[in-house]
Amino acid sequence: MGIRFSAFDTVINRLDDIVGWLTLFGNYHGVRGMGLKDSLRKTVNEGVKMMITELEHFLEDKANRALYLAILSVLRFVNRWRDIKLAVMTRLNRELVTENS
Repeated sequence: MGIRFSAFDTVINRLDDIVGWLTLFGNYHGVRGMGLKDSLRKTVNEGVKMMITELEHFLEDKANRALYLAILSVLRFVNRWRDIKLAVMTRLNRELVTENS
């Protein structure tokens, strides 16, 4: 007896192949019987909460918290080192000194 599921591509693309999120989705959809859209929405909402909690935990003892947040913020727009560095310096309004400046 198998389970029929035809939305693999939709779910995998939406959840970026993240195993934990796929497992959570499977629990909502397969175990709890929630619909596809509700399962995806709930999975993404719970995943975002977990990511925020983990980020806050990571940052809680960091002296350079503003630097980490600036880097994360600019990574949404740029992905080359020189662009990241320039955007972070602009955001923090200060020079960043690195080995490869």
